[in-house]
Amino acid sequence: MKLGILNGIGGKVLSIDMERIKAAESMGYDSVWTAEAYGSDAVTPAAWILAQTDKIKVGTAIMQMPGRSPACSAMTAMTLNQLSDGRFIVGLGASGPQVVEGWHGVAYGRPITRTKEYIEIMQKIFNREAPVEHEGFHYSMPYSADDGTGLGKSLKSILQADPSIKIYTASITPKGLETSAEVADGVFPIWMSPEKSEVLMTSIQKGLDKSGKTMMDFDVAPFVTVVIGDDVDHCRMPIKGNMALYIGGMGARKNNFYNDYAKALGYEEAAVKIQDLFLAGKKDEPMAAVPDELVDACHLVGPAGRIKERLQVWKEAGNSGMIGSMLLGAGQIEALSWWRASSFKGFGLNLKGTGISNQSYTLKACEGIHEISQQDWDACANPGRSGADTGIPFDPFLSHAFLSALEHETKGVVGVVPMYLKSHSQGEYVFDYSWADAFERAGGRYYPKLQVSVPFTPATGRRLLTRPDAEDPELEKYLLSGLMQVAEQMEVSSVHITFSDKHQWDKMGELGFLQRTHNQFHWKNDNYSNFDDFLAALSSKKRKNIKRERRGA
Repeated sequence: MKLGILNGIGGKVLSIDMERIKAAESMGYDSVWTAEAYGSDAVTPAAWILAQTDKIKVGTAIMQMPGRSPACSAMTAMTLNQLSDGRFIVGLGASGPQVVEGWHGVAYGRPITRTKEYIEIMQKIFNREAPVEHEGFHYSMPYSADDGTGLGKSLKSILQADPSIKIYTASITPKGLETSAEVADGVFPIWMSPEKSEVLMTSIQKGLDKSGKTMMDFDVAPFVTVVIGDDVDHCRMPIKGNMALYIGGMGARKNNFYNDYAKALGYEEAAVKIQDLFLAGKKDEPMAAVPDELVDACHLVGPAGRIKERLQVWKEAGNSGMIGSMLLGAGQIEALSWWRASSFKGFGLNLKGTGISNQSYTLKACEGIHEISQQDWDACANPGRSGADTGIPFDPFLSHAFLSALEHETKGVVGVVPMYLKSHSQGEYVFDYSWADAFERAGGRYYPKLQVSVPFTPATGRRLLTRPDAEDPELEKYLLSGLMQVAEQMEVSSVHITFSDKHQWDKMGELGFLQRTHNQFHWKNDNYSNFDDFLAALSSKKRKNIKRERRGA
């Protein structure tokens, strides 16, 4: 499941928190989304963000379709996508009658028909297969109405074709969801309750069936607000204010999609009350009328432990394929950091489809080495230290103590791997900057990546650390399978295993890992068990010099 963040609409004075956005980019977030209502537009902030970032995608959630022609939106998308090396995503919406007719001064028309025509025209422009022609209820290209000059000409974009640009729509109505699944690449539900997924998924499936697509081809990307704090009621308050505005005031009494959506989620009585209070001019009462249960069903609020417990429901929805992305409204940078770590922790992995014989093992991706006891780790990493004659030399750089010190009890552990989520290539002694540059020039996102190594040293040794007494020759294959599954579930570009011994290097090649061959200097441990052992092998003069340098350091 991908993670994105919402930039929001802003108020009277526009401000973009680039520190927060760059922090999200460094943490490996996939996307950031801008918005518009009847103040600032969505495109200008998107361009601003794209110009100041390198990897994170930027999308509009949403551009109001009645405010721009399909050709204008297509030109904007193709321009930004070229300038950003493929990082722009189109997000469209029909808006509502009050904004469309009151602000843009055009007829609201038929929103479903407009969506289908709009996306069809944009895709024709993206594909650039022929001069664009379209005759529909909302749009005709060339223009064919009686008030035209008749001089219009079918045209083809000057820019090169770019059918890779994704198009999402914002919708919560049954027909809107069905239409999005039929003609678009994804949909933004403004809120979503994982337990009430049928409110969305029934309509989405109808659209997928019409187009011949599956959920593998379509991204459901709900907006989810995250507020971390000890006082749950206090954390709920800003969300209640936002939900009250939409449920009570975004539309006329008989034409409010958000009010209808709240009713569909099971809160009909509350939705009626919120709207009555809002349309009566009340300020605080509509917010107070938003049920705690509705906030908790659609958002994540309160202490970290409470959010962590609720997060499991969202993870299950992601693992089932129901949700492809979560777009987080999180103003706290610490919330983004905590969330990114929590989204990685506790992946459930399996051995199905790996071509490996079935065994009763559980693969688990841990957040850190502290989750594995020193005894279990060292039994796999340095089995010879227990006195057994294993033929495996002691490696201090793979010891639990060393790796625990760099970072800051489960039973029956038979294999472990030190692996790190990295947003750069520093401290690795293997320079892959040219790989990263080539990968991103080809349209990929190289960082974040997963790195299996000993940080800050080119010490050669085992990287797949298994217990010799486990008596299973395929344990290393299980661990490699787990690494690949973690990479797929985290949607990172690659897994890198550096300075491995020859035996495991061969094993990785057998499972399809690309083997890099090049001249490198490898440090090898001559069976030293500690630093004093190393010093004892040196001359007296060298020992004194090293000790003097260490005292100075």
